[in-house]
Order: sequence, then C-alpha cells, then structure tokens
Amino acid sequence: SIIRKISLHTIDEINKAKPFWEHQIECTGRPQSANKMAVISRNFGYMQSMDYETLRKISTMEHVELVEQIHDVGSFVLKDTPLVYVAVTDKSSFPQIEKQILKATKIFKY
Repeated sequence: SIIRKISLHTIDEINKAKPFWEHQIECTGRPQSANKMAVISRNFGYMQSMDYETLRKISTMEHVELVEQIHDVGSFVLKDTPLVYVAVTDKSSFPQIEKQILKATKIFKY
C-alpha cells in the first residue's frame, strides 16, 4: 500500500513536470553566470514536489537570467545546501524570488 502510494505520487509528479522539460535539450555542464545566487534548503529530507509552473514564471521575469534546479523530485536534500540557483540582474529582487521558490518546494521532513 505504501509503495503503491509512492509510485502513484511519483508518476503524478512526472506528468506535471513533463510539459516543462520534454522540449528542452540536456546540457552537459552547469550554466554559468556572474549573477548566480543559491536558494538554500531550510530543511533536510526527500523532495516531494516542485511547482514547475512557479519556476517557469520566475524564469520569464524581466530581470532573471536563469533558473537552475539542483535536486529532482525524490532526491534527498540536505539542510543548508542549494536547491535552486537563480541569476538575476537586479539583486534586490532575489529575496522575493527566493521566497517564491521555497514556497514552491515541498520537502518531506523527518
């Protein structure tokens, strides 16, 4: 019963994310930017979900150069490690973006 629930949840998350990544080309290295800042995990545990629509909206903001997700759904995330990198041309906008990303990320806490 538990494995079935986990499997169904994982399939649901994949189906939600697929429209956002199926058209993308896999890159061999990490994107570089002098303005890249890390959104740091406040907790540790397994990443349950990521609201990809929120990430997509952030990536299209005028002052955002890139959004780079570090952990996939199901990955184990350590506290105080990067979840997402965001490169912004206006650093004063980063705290609001960080808040949106943390709200869009669900980590199963122990």
